[in-house]
Amino acid sequence: AQVATYAWDFDGNGTVDSNEENPSYIYSAAGTYTPVLTVNTTNGCTSSFTATEIEVMPALLPTFSASQTTSC
Repeated sequence: AQVATYAWDFDGNGTVDSNEENPSYIYSAAGTYTPVLTVNTTNGCTSSFTATEIEVMPALLPTFSASQTTSC
């Protein structure tokens, strides 16, 4: 199955920040965040991937990856 939709919640507050496959995001403040990616596939499967906490500091470009890279 192919990914049909993406829902990125970069600050972990429950609000979708982007529906793009490979988005960019600018954090408004330094802090610790737990990004979440939820994908829906063409066969109706929904999977969520939570990154480990990332620390955002001024002038730092955080990167993260999911430990799970396949969905149901």
